[in-house]
Amino acid sequence: MRPVPEITDLDLAFPTTKATPPKEEIPEEFWRTNPWSTLANRLRWGDLPATDLQLVAVDPAQPGAAWRAIRECMGSWAFSDNHKEAALGYLLSEWFKDYWIDGDTKTRILGEDLDPDFIAAVAEMQAAGKNTL
Repeated sequence: MRPVPEITDLDLAFPTTKATPPKEEIPEEFWRTNPWSTLANRLRWGDLPATDLQLVAVDPAQPGAAWRAIRECMGSWAFSDNHKEAALGYLLSEWFKDYWIDGDTKTRILGEDLDPDFIAAVAEMQAAGKNTL
């Protein structure tokens, strides 16, 4: 797993290149459409309000830090659109192991229904303040 960089409030106000990996470090699959790059595209262009997104962190101790790094990458103007979307998809896949969109039904962007036991377990983790955003 790629380490999550420490992102300060100043980094969020004036995004740099702290979180964004160089092109050569991004696997080829993220330069094409996949579920994580689709999520990145929707977040970046405002098609998906962050309040409707539920993410499950790989590291239960770092969901907030990982999300701050994602936000810093989204705000940076130092990269081309393609590089930024590939980087966002890659970083999302590195730091989060699952996601779904709130709405009328709980579904992943892939369109697969989530297991009700999984939804209940995540709700329990959220109530306990554990590894979801």
